[in-house]
Amino acid sequence: MYGSLLSWEEIEDIVFILKNSDKDLAFVRTLATFRHAHAEYFLHGRVVRPPTELVPVPTMSMFGNYNLEVYPACAVPIVVTNTFEAQNGSRVVFAANHDESKTVDYVANVEGVGGKTVRVQAKLAPLSVVVLPLVHDM
Repeated sequence: MYGSLLSWEEIEDIVFILKNSDKDLAFVRTLATFRHAHAEYFLHGRVVRPPTELVPVPTMSMFGNYNLEVYPACAVPIVVTNTFEAQNGSRVVFAANHDESKTVDYVANVEGVGGKTVRVQAKLAPLSVVVLPLVHDM
């Protein structure tokens, strides 16, 4: 996972994962199932202002590659999050911990419906994805 969106990696990275790591392949399957289960946000909704983290999220060293040429490592957050809004106006925060060994306590403020600040909190186990619903004011 690259960037701040729960998204897809470059195809060459996916092919590498599929050929070399059963554990990573299982996490890619988890992400695909998760995206499908929340299509009203990922496919039919829109990304809104991301959460503001209140507790620093640990980072890990990540290598990038292009055409399988390795570039220098860079620090990326272990937990990747973003806020999505469905067409009905409801909002959720999606958070994914893509580290294989660290559990992370995630705490952030998020702009909810109508601009109201909402605090979200979750304990994210290694290689897990969670939904943090925000209250939809009617």
